Amino acid sequence: MREKYQPEDLEALFCAFNPEKKLRYLFFVLTGQRGKEVRDPSWSDIDFNRKCVWGTAKKELRIKPKDKEKREILMPASVVEALRDYKSRQTGFSRDDLTFTASEGRLTAVRM
Repeated sequence: MREKYQPEDLEALFCAFNPEKKLRYLFFVLTGQRGKEVRDPSWSDIDFNRKCVWGTAKKELRIKPKDKEKREILMPASVVEALRDYKSRQTGFSRDDLTFTASEGRLTAVRM
């Protein structure tokens, strides 16, 4: 059995992350999305007003939500605001409307 992370462990982990990676990690942990859903969200999946993210099928990326075509996941206000800030600073083109992309606008190679 693994030991529980202590606050100092988490602080060291977050200090090692760049801002995008920290946001990805928080997005993963605080939304509870599944692997491919959390790796490849689209901006169109994020509803800033309702503070939720939609788990949607993306055939071109071979992503299919478990047992449903679409599911709603509430997000903490802190994650919503961090995403809003990140979106305002995001540069480049994302041909698939992806939230987290490489500098060329393609799916990023960073994986959780």
